[in-house]
Amino acid sequence: MSYHKTLPEDEVRRINQQQISEWFGKFLNDKTPKKKQVDTQSLDYYDILEVSPKASIEVIERAYRVLAKKYHPDTAPENVSHSEAEEKMKKLNEAYEVLSNPILRTKYDHQRRRSSSRL
Repeated sequence: MSYHKTLPEDEVRRINQQQISEWFGKFLNDKTPKKKQVDTQSLDYYDILEVSPKASIEVIERAYRVLAKKYHPDTAPENVSHSEAEEKMKKLNEAYEVLSNPILRTKYDHQRRRSSSRL
């Protein structure tokens, strides 16, 4: 004999929806570190990684690896100076950090759409 109360599906859905909202609310509140704040004015991360805005995380990761290998300061081509390669790697790292994180990517896309609609 079971002592657990069986809840109707609607009740389970209502309880779970509230818990999911609370859980995501922790992450969606503006608690991202200042370094992680997305600045759409200066850079377009999709252009930096040379991918489409509809690209999957796997495509973004692959593009990052290819470009990181190409522009790494130790393996950069002769026609690229060491300081230029370092700057390119910083931009690549920042773009990858935002686009590989689903929450930061959603915020970035939202800001990007909002800024493009103002133009």
